[in-house]
Formats: sequence, C-alpha cells, structure tokens
Amino acid sequence: MKLFFGNALWHLIQQSDGMTKSILLILVAVSVVCWSLIFYKIVTFKSKEKQIRETLSKLRRIRSRQDFFEVARQEQFTFSGHLISDYVHELTLAVNKNGLLSEREADYLDAQRFAVVDRLVYQEESYLSILSVAAASGPLVGLFGTVWGLTNSFISISEKQSADIVTIAPGMAEALVTTMAGLMVAIPMLVMFHYLNGRVRHIEHLLQQVSDQLQAQVQKLFKDVEEKHEGTVISSEAPKRSFVP
Repeated sequence: MKLFFGNALWHLIQQSDGMTKSILLILVAVSVVCWSLIFYKIVTFKSKEKQIRETLSKLRRIRSRQDFFEVARQEQFTFSGHLISDYVHELTLAVNKNGLLSEREADYLDAQRFAVVDRLVYQEESYLSILSVAAASGPLVGLFGTVWGLTNSFISISEKQSADIVTIAPGMAEALVTTMAGLMVAIPMLVMFHYLNGRVRHIEHLLQQVSDQLQAQVQKLFKDVEEKHEGTVISSEAPKRSFVP
C-alpha cells in the first residue's frame, strides 16, 4: 500500500526512461478508452432492456389487428421497434388482398425475424472486442516494459561493475511497474468483457421473446383467419366428395 499512497510510485515513474513512460501512457490511454466504453454500454444496455420489456408488455395486450399496428407505430423509434417495424413491413407485403397469410409467407417471415434479431445482437456486440484485446494484450505490453527495464538494469550493472542491492533494486522496481500497470488494465477488462457479454446474451433472450410474441400475434390475427376460410371451402366442397356406392 505504501507504493500507491506514498511518493515511491511517482518517483519510480519520474526516474524511468522514455520507453517505460511511453508504455505507461499507452496503458493509461487504453484504460480510459475501455472504461468509457464500459460505462456507455452499461447505460445503453439498461435503457434497451427497459424498452424491450415495455414492448413485450404491449404485445401481450394486443387483441385486434388495430392494436397490432398501433403498437408497431408506437414502438417504431425504440430499440425493439426496429424488429417490429421490419416485421410489419414484411407482413404487409406478404398478406394477400383478403388479409390472409399463406404457410409459405409465414415461413419467410420467420426467417426474416430471425435475421433481424441476429443483426440487432451483432450491433450490441460491437466494440466489445476492444475489451478482449485490451485484456489479452495488456500483460504483454507490461511484460515488454519489464523486459526493457531489466535490460537497462543489467546494462547499468555491467557499466558500474557492481551487483549489490542498492544498484539492482531501483532498476528492478522500475521495470516491474509496467507489468503491474498491464495487469491493472487487463484484469478489470477481462471481467467486464464477460459481464457485458452476459448482458448481450440477456438482450438477445429478450429480443427472442419479442420475436416469438410477434409470431404468436400474427398467427392469431392473420393465419387463424385463413384457417377458418379454408375450413369453409372444405365444408362447401364436402358434398361433391361424397362416395356413392
């Protein structure tokens, strides 16, 4: 703890060479960028999860086609509204003049909604790879600084032709500072990368619920009408198919 709360750390940084200072500056810059991304993602994920839950609640209360299109209009500017808007657009193109939906068109709509969910999830995963790269490369960058510092320390020992602790200790401490900095960057980034990936998986699960709810509402409001229509046709044709011995 004395290293952090005393002047020892700053003294080591001040007396380090240009390469060590450059490595420390790079690690600090990476840390700032990563933490900014983390806070941004946390805030946006929270907002989008709330929007999706509200959309699900509205979809479950739909009782008619008018309700269906009204929900689509209300949610068009929300995160989950992208899924609904694309789905409703394809739906209006797929239904025939009687407002019925064939089995083939229903299968096409299923493929479309899966594609939209995948696209939205891919957007939420964007830039998370920065955290993964920082977690993987942080210790290596710090290790490079350590190797650089140790090399300078051994050169200093050979020049002074002395290997006592007074000669070795400052160089060793200066070299290990970069490794410590690299680990301080890498460990939090690794933890937050997996945490945010878990949040993305949760958003994907919620979007799948919205997608399934859309399918259920379309089957209730459009395909069931087609089934009744087909049932009427079959019943009207039944006498023609009667067997006469």
